[in-house]
Amino acid sequence: MPTGPTGRPARVVIGVGNPHRRDDRCGLDVLRTLAGRVPPDVALFEAPADATALLDLWADRELAIVVDAVRSDRPAGTLHRWALGEGALPTELGGTSTHGLGIAEAVGLGRSLDRLPRRLTVLGIEAADLGVGEGLTPSVARAVVGAAHAVLRELASRPGREA
Repeated sequence: MPTGPTGRPARVVIGVGNPHRRDDRCGLDVLRTLAGRVPPDVALFEAPADATALLDLWADRELAIVVDAVRSDRPAGTLHRWALGEGALPTELGGTSTHGLGIAEAVGLGRSLDRLPRRLTVLGIEAADLGVGEGLTPSVARAVVGAAHAVLRELASRPGREA
């Protein structure tokens, strides 16, 4: 398995979410969909707590793909994509988390502490219900498969080459 300078896998996919907050669990469900389908040099990690855990998971990596629920004015199930260095951080990646700091804050902190991966892509699934409860809403459940395919495309792409 190719590793980075720390001996850890060079590429990671991180699903962020709380399994007890309805659509907030979508990042975790994307990981479950990807199990057994990613190349052997890719590690899958759950980050069910505060997004500051992302700093340890993505530091010193060649590529980190983070999947999480987001909220904006788009329809539930919409898939958002943002990559570090491809423009301003979308507002839907900040302050939407039900688990402490959001991804936007983790990126800012990682930038300040020099703990960002070489390449970072965030895939956000537009949530409908972030309340306490089990199971995804139907539109978000359908989006999980599309998000898993998007992760596989990101993993197949190389810098400077479109997926």
